[in-house]
Amino acid sequence: MGTSNKKPTFIDVFAGCGGMSLGFRAAGFDELLAIEKSEMAAATYYHNFIKRLEDPIKDTPPLMTTAGRGYREFRADNDTIPKLIVGELQ
Repeated sequence: MGTSNKKPTFIDVFAGCGGMSLGFRAAGFDELLAIEKSEMAAATYYHNFIKRLEDPIKDTPPLMTTAGRGYREFRADNDTIPKLIVGELQ
């Protein structure tokens, strides 16, 4: 039997500022997605894991179109898969 070199993955639900994500990443996991309801916690998560910004007042995360869905998706530069969903999923 061969062994797979693929890393285990996780989704961080109720991500907050990303403490659990940090621990899983340090343990060798790949993060698929983070979900957070709080705008304030999600902003911290975004700056910690998606795009570190030198001036968070001038630079804001790119808003992806999710018209009528009640949540927003944020992606890393040139990434087609959302890395962070902010708001309530219904």
